[in-house]
Amino acid sequence: MMPDSFLPVAEDHLLMPSVTSIVLDIVLSDAASLRWAGHVLSVAVNLSVGDLLDERLPDVVRAKLDEHGVRPADLTLEITETNVMSDPLMAQNTLERLRALGVELSVDDYGTGHCSLAYLRSLPVQELKLDRSFVTGMALDEKSAAIVRSSVDLAHSLGMRMVAEGVEDACAADLLAAAGCDLAQGWYFARPMPVSDLLEWLELHRETTGSGGPNGLASLEAR
Repeated sequence: MMPDSFLPVAEDHLLMPSVTSIVLDIVLSDAASLRWAGHVLSVAVNLSVGDLLDERLPDVVRAKLDEHGVRPADLTLEITETNVMSDPLMAQNTLERLRALGVELSVDDYGTGHCSLAYLRSLPVQELKLDRSFVTGMALDEKSAAIVRSSVDLAHSLGMRMVAEGVEDACAADLLAAAGCDLAQGWYFARPMPVSDLLEWLELHRETTGSGGPNGLASLEAR
């Protein structure tokens, strides 16, 4: 099942904290297994509006990290601009408590929501993920390319990483590298796969391209 077929139902019935707890268990268990196999990777988990309004979330995250023996810095929690704007004060409090644990925080689908620069300045995030709609058109549309370049500059000016979503060909990867983008993800690098296949992919990737990915850009995400 695709996420959009069941997550709205979970949201409507206030089940997202339970879903997030299950996902954290799976993702952190996989991260621990990858570390034992010699691959020290960070993993990312998406948070919902319900998660940001759940005062228990920071305690749940801390307990899961301890249970699976994963370093806080190896976990990135992703939010969207729209989720933050649902209750900015509550979201700010939750994010600050999460950041105090040492986990990384990221704004997903950046550029498509309604988060003002004032809120972006105040949020304790370390990463912006530029929405794929800007990335896919940058090769043919100078305005999209300009948005990408200015977004990279903005992220770096705020001391954040920029991650580009939806990279599907070498041209986009080359343009992103030239713009100074820090990381990228998309089907150009690999299709989504279960962790068992990921171990094989990582070994092949290490043997053929070394520690860096094509164009010096790479990003792995568990959802």
